[in-house]
This record gives sequence, structure tokens and C-alpha cells, in this order.
Amino acid sequence: MLFCDRLSVEAWSPDFSSSGSANPVWTRARCDGVELCNSLEGIDWSSNPIQVQICDACGITGCASGSYIHLSAMRSTVFWTTPRREDASQILEGSFLPATALARFGAVAFPASAWDSLRVRAPEVPEINRLAAADGRAIRDAWIVASSRPASPGELVSWLRGRLLGTDTLSPGPEFRWTVHWEHFMEKMF
Repeated sequence: MLFCDRLSVEAWSPDFSSSGSANPVWTRARCDGVELCNSLEGIDWSSNPIQVQICDACGITGCASGSYIHLSAMRSTVFWTTPRREDASQILEGSFLPATALARFGAVAFPASAWDSLRVRAPEVPEINRLAAADGRAIRDAWIVASSRPASPGELVSWLRGRLLGTDTLSPGPEFRWTVHWEHFMEKMF
């Protein structure tokens, strides 16, 4: 997971000459040199999943394939996790790909201060208290997701057994049991 407590934002202008439109000025956000989104003001923040890297040739959401996140928050932390297929019925088949930062780090977390700094630059960015509450699946994805994580819930436990070294108790046993419990719960829910 990429923890974004040191964000950088910059104004830039994409080239819309191929679409015949005027070139806008957009605000790009990066964390540790990784582009998170290319237009804070151009993103449709009202939907979930959200395309955070929009087409830089025309500025139309959905034109470029992929670059989606699932947006949620818990207390003072905002999470970008892998888009959920059941939330993505409006996304065209074949374009359901995670954003660049998710493909690289599995998940992105923002403390409230960093998220608020994005809002200062672009008021279109929603307030934390207006975001969907992070559920168990979002939290699980934020902590254990990675580009190599199995998509099948049934394969997750064996995948974790080979990778989880320890937890706050220094014993992974209880955590395996909780993972199995939540995986079974999630399978029944979804």
C-alpha cells in the first residue's frame, strides 16, 4: 500500500488539438513521484468506481480505458482500493482496469491532511465525511491487496500463508482464522 502523506500537485495543460477543443489547465496529483490522478477538477467524483486518470486527448471520462479506483473512507483516512466488479456495471467490458498507482502498490491511503490539501487545489474533490464508509472488503483490500493477489477468495488464504510473516501478536494463526471468516462472510454477501 502506498501511504500518501506527502502529495505534490502541479498545474499542467493536456493537448486537446486532436479533438478540436481548447487546451484546459488541469491539476495533477502525485505521491512519491507516482501519478495518482491527472485532473483533480475533471474527475467525476460522484460515481464509484471512479476513473482517476482521464483521457488527456479529449478530457472525457471513460474515453481512456482503465484507471479506476474504489473510493471510501474510515475516520480520518481515505482509501483507494481495487474497483469492485459489482459496482462497475457502467464500465465497458474490457476497460475495467485499476489506476496506475493501484496496479503498482495494490492500494493507496491518504491521511485527512493530505486529502484536504487536494480539496484546497480543487473544490470538486469531495470532503472525507461525504465519502462512502470503508467496509470490511475495502479495509481488507487496503491492507493485503497487491498486483499478485489472487482474484478468487478461495485462493486468498493459501496465498496469505506463504506471505504473511506476522501481526501485532507476532503470530499469524488468529489472523488466518479471521481472514477465513471474513472471506466466507464476503462470499455470502457478494
